[in-house]
Amino acid sequence: MVRHNRDLNAFLNGLSGLAVHLVVLAPILLAVERRKPLAYERWMCLERDLERDLKDRGLWVNSSEFSADETVDDVLTKKIEARLEYETRLITLPHRALLA
Repeated sequence: MVRHNRDLNAFLNGLSGLAVHLVVLAPILLAVERRKPLAYERWMCLERDLERDLKDRGLWVNSSEFSADETVDDVLTKKIEARLEYETRLITLPHRALLA
């Protein structure tokens, strides 16, 4: 998990020349509340930032109705959509994102 833009840029710079994929697991708020009530408030704040800053980047997966295995299968099936092209790597991202 990357918490700050500078961390992401350092991470991406260290992977120069390699394929990097960005996957954002984005369950609906009700699913978060049902699965992890303690994470609900944190996700509520994070969701807004992610949508604002990352909506057109990487692969977004609404994992609300998926098991962990189904989520992995979905991500692997759509892996090409998660790939960040080199030109788009040094972008401003919010404080949290999942890189795969």
